[in-house]
Amino acid sequence: MLKWQFNELAKYKQEALPFSETVDIKEALLRDFGDLVLDVTPLEVKGFAQADQEDIIIHANVTGELTVPSSRSLAPVSLPLDFAIDEVYLQNVAHEERYELEDSVMLVEDGMVDFLQAIVEFTVLQVPLQVLTEEEASAPMPTGSGWAVLTEDEYADQQVEEPVAANTPLAGLKDLFDSEKN
Repeated sequence: MLKWQFNELAKYKQEALPFSETVDIKEALLRDFGDLVLDVTPLEVKGFAQADQEDIIIHANVTGELTVPSSRSLAPVSLPLDFAIDEVYLQNVAHEERYELEDSVMLVEDGMVDFLQAIVEFTVLQVPLQVLTEEEASAPMPTGSGWAVLTEDEYADQQVEEPVAANTPLAGLKDLFDSEKN
């Protein structure tokens, strides 16, 4: 179930170990990230593991469906999942310098490569900062007496049209010398 002994994977130097599994991470997601995730379907995971210079490289593609709360109303919103994971597992911390800072590098201390934990973490990373239901996305933004919620684009347009006046104690003196000339 996507957990392997490091030594077993180290045998796959010439050709990769392919895998294709359906995993249920619902319990782990709800336990660790219950505030971000409401539900998840069983995920299809297809990929391969291969040894490279005493390290293990795992590449996988994950598909499924995630249900998260709307960031505006907390109503459930379904998000399709289709993402790739590339992780490097190593037993010697000195090998870490072989990889770029952006690479996902995990140190294996107990001899077990737990790729299932990586799937849980990468799944949570797929949740966008703003999630809206279809109705919320098409509805106008809330407004009130003297205020309105603006999108970033609307705010930028407003700044171009109406530059913000300086709000400093001396702002009233800016035209002082202009009035003396007249």
